[in-house]
Amino acid sequence: MTVVPGYQAAGGWYWETACLRNMLAHRGVAHSEALLLGLSGGIGVMYFVFEYEGWEPRFFVNTRQVRPKGDALADLCRRLGVKVAAAQTPHPQKAEASLVGQVEAGRPVMVWADRESLPYNLGRPTPGVGYMLPIVVFGVEGEQVLIEDRSALPLTCSLAELAAARANYASVKNRALVVEGVDTVDLPAAVLDAIRDCAAGFVAGPMANFGLKGLLKWADLLVSARDKKGWPTLFGTGERFYKALVSSFAYIELEGTGGGATRPLYASFLDEAAVLLGRPALREVADQFRDCGRRWTALADAFLGPFPETRDSLRLDDRLFREQGMASVGERRMIGERLASFGPERLPEVAVALRQELHDRLVEIHAAEAAAVGALQEAVS
Repeated sequence: MTVVPGYQAAGGWYWETACLRNMLAHRGVAHSEALLLGLSGGIGVMYFVFEYEGWEPRFFVNTRQVRPKGDALADLCRRLGVKVAAAQTPHPQKAEASLVGQVEAGRPVMVWADRESLPYNLGRPTPGVGYMLPIVVFGVEGEQVLIEDRSALPLTCSLAELAAARANYASVKNRALVVEGVDTVDLPAAVLDAIRDCAAGFVAGPMANFGLKGLLKWADLLVSARDKKGWPTLFGTGERFYKALVSSFAYIELEGTGGGATRPLYASFLDEAAVLLGRPALREVADQFRDCGRRWTALADAFLGPFPETRDSLRLDDRLFREQGMASVGERRMIGERLASFGPERLPEVAVALRQELHDRLVEIHAAEAAAVGALQEAVS
């Protein structure tokens, strides 16, 4: 097998930050994923319900800082001084030849793939919104490739399977990226810029479903029977409601967040920033965001309060994937089958009280996060 010399699959929490951190480590540049999270824009809130003709409504929440037209990976590379070479082609044969050539030249390659199409994820429970995410290819042998995808152990698939997963969405079809080098940057200035950017996103989100106001909008929609976008109307008390509860739990705890809606990981970034910037007040703000993270985890658990077996199975699946990699595929497929058999039998009788509890928890989180963001702005003013 041709393996990139010296590359170590170390896993991580979020696709972009884990991939780039490990690609930089291969070049001898060591940074924590917490630092990369902060420099990519940090945390935030983005609430959406996707409604497409012929499909059930799908709930989505992102707990990282997102701009509608932004590029977090580009921001991260700019602030870290990382020089990258990106390529994209509509031709799968050219894409494969380029990928294999880069690996044979000793360069790990970041590629974008539809995770639900990758064989080590088949049968794995996901919130149900398909999208392309970056992984790192660092080995090729015959028709097989070695992949890093947030697991502590390398993962594998065939070149054909990878090609199919890379071709699912036109905007990033066959996109690939390699690290060319790292320039010297003023890291404290970059950290300060990123923190201010994060705080601004909370306060001045571009739409009502972003930032602090997005939290209150979500809270209101959970209980509003008059709004056609409210959960009582949109999701009812049956299967749709159950799926929305599962998605909410997963997006807060499992979907690249590291738990607690990414708040504890961002708190670790603020601890690093306190030293880099010589601003000890940031440590106190970090503790506030850790408290927010605990509140988010309690909220996530409350979403699946009536279904502890679902919640425990989702956590087990995630842990097995991260710790055991390919060795866990069979067990995780059985977990997926078991989860598919679970149903919302208890929901009609608890739906009203559950939605109210979730609303109240979100309002409390809003107050805690508003205080934390205010303290963050003051600490970097």
